Amino acid sequence: MTPEKKFLLDNYLSDVPLNYSKVMGDLTKSSKDFIYVSDALTMYKKHIEAEIIRSRSFTLTEKELKLLVRFLNDYSNKCWNSGCNDVDEEMWSGWIKEERQEFLKEFYEYNGDPENYNPEFLYLPDYATIDFLAYKLLN
Repeated sequence: MTPEKKFLLDNYLSDVPLNYSKVMGDLTKSSKDFIYVSDALTMYKKHIEAEIIRSRSFTLTEKELKLLVRFLNDYSNKCWNSGCNDVDEEMWSGWIKEERQEFLKEFYEYNGDPENYNPEFLYLPDYATIDFLAYKLLN
């Protein structure tokens, strides 16, 4: 990473939550290289996601929750139709093995086939993971 790029990213990513417009506007003015903007926006998104998870200060009404579950179910169907793809390992970052094992054990119980749970096989297709998370949101 170039010193200029590091300065730009550090400057904008030190304050959370970040102002998306400021990141976009200032970086596009100060740099002709789109990769700076792309990197900054990726990091911006990760910081915002982390801040939401840390604060857990958001709430959903019952109707919003049901709408979210509908979107998840729709997305699950699209994933199902595109083939069986295991959830990428990167999505599990921050999970320890025992947490993944517990999640999968719960999934197989929910799915009605607890005998298929194998504590050494830590993979699920994307559509199954989405369906299970949607179920957990409502229950």
